[in-house]
Amino acid sequence: IGLEYMMAMAPGIPTILYNAQDDAFVEGFNWLASDSAPSTVLSVGLWSNSEDDLYKIRLCVELHKAALRGITVFAASGDSGALQSPACQIPLDTFPCTCPFPTVVGGTQNLQLGLSWEEGWIYSGAGSSLIFGPPVWQSPFVLNYTKKASNIISFNTTARVYPDVSCAASSLLYTLNGQNLTGDSTVFSAPIFAGIVAQINALRQQNSKAPIGYLNAALGYLDDLGPAYLPLNDITAGSSKTPDCTTQFPTTTGWDMVTGWGSPNFELMKWFLQ
Repeated sequence: IGLEYMMAMAPGIPTILYNAQDDAFVEGFNWLASDSAPSTVLSVGLWSNSEDDLYKIRLCVELHKAALRGITVFAASGDSGALQSPACQIPLDTFPCTCPFPTVVGGTQNLQLGLSWEEGWIYSGAGSSLIFGPPVWQSPFVLNYTKKASNIISFNTTARVYPDVSCAASSLLYTLNGQNLTGDSTVFSAPIFAGIVAQINALRQQNSKAPIGYLNAALGYLDDLGPAYLPLNDITAGSSKTPDCTTQFPTTTGWDMVTGWGSPNFELMKWFLQ
């Protein structure tokens, strides 16, 4: 599914499908950090809540190496809201989303149905890390969110919190075994955003520039300059809800725990990032 959307968003750009033989995280992230000619953009549609802390820390080191090499890694934020059920009191701690170096993509809905407004997808994944601290660019946005959002479960604002951005996740068409189907998942969102950045990297290459690399830091810097400099659509409607839980995390102006900084505006992204 992800491959269909990434290739559709980046026509003509070489695309690699990576299949792991054993542990997809270990094999894939080590490949990114060590390959002599890696892809400049990667989309990840896998999640895990079970690995131990040392495992997560070790693989996050590889993702840090990838960012330093100019590789932008996108990770789907998940499809079950922001809380661990059935307790509904603890935010999710989903890897690799909790590592600071991937750009984590939440979900939006409505535009793909032909409606004129975009809102946060009801099951868009979110959470906060139990072991990773916040990147320097993130802390002010998270604190502002807790001041604007009401009736939310308390969470560690001094941890890495996700998502970073968002993209279409609901009622999306795809083809499987010759059948045309529709689906809802941030597994769509991440490759769509990744394909857009792959296009911008191709434009940068034409101008003899390096690939974007660590996108989160670039977006944080642009937001520091003022909202007008952020090349994304700020999503201010909708909320994220975990099945079987009553608490919802709402969208707000600016960064929020449903859609991050917002959904891509390609023309603005091209203008500011190429």
